[in-house]
Amino acid sequence: MGKRQGIPKYRLAQEHLQIFSVSIDQLLSGEELLTLAQTENRANVRKLYSLLWGILDTLAIVFILLPLYGNPVDGYVYSVNLPAFTDTTPADLAVYWVVFTSMIGLGIAKLIFTSFENEMWGGILVKSSLVLNIFAVCFFAAAREPYAVTPLFLFFVAKMFLLIKQHGAK
Repeated sequence: MGKRQGIPKYRLAQEHLQIFSVSIDQLLSGEELLTLAQTENRANVRKLYSLLWGILDTLAIVFILLPLYGNPVDGYVYSVNLPAFTDTTPADLAVYWVVFTSMIGLGIAKLIFTSFENEMWGGILVKSSLVLNIFAVCFFAAAREPYAVTPLFLFFVAKMFLLIKQHGAK
């Protein structure tokens, strides 16, 4: 009967009760109805935070497309995007690509698992995303890429905010 973690959704329950000509007030006491509404509200808030997390990770595409990397040419430094960036070692460039494509992949996976309401895999993705973000901030700081480090650090702060808010909604 349209259950979410063992509790029927309020609207679906209302439709079924109309079929049998029973009011929800007759079926549930006021306290049970309030508990049901609070539980569904918390679940919706957690889902919203999970979606925001996935969107934030997917937004890592900006690190590929925006001109955040300095390329020196004839004594001038030009800002270029990641595909045009040549002023680094091939190994560092490979790490840049792996970090950002992994963040995007984790974001897409988080969105998919959130839509299927799979909290176990969603939790693993959150932890993986945080570890990857911490690594990325440290690596880009060590590589002296200040224009990439700043938004990466802001992504980390936003993720920590979402994590704290999501745990507060439980």
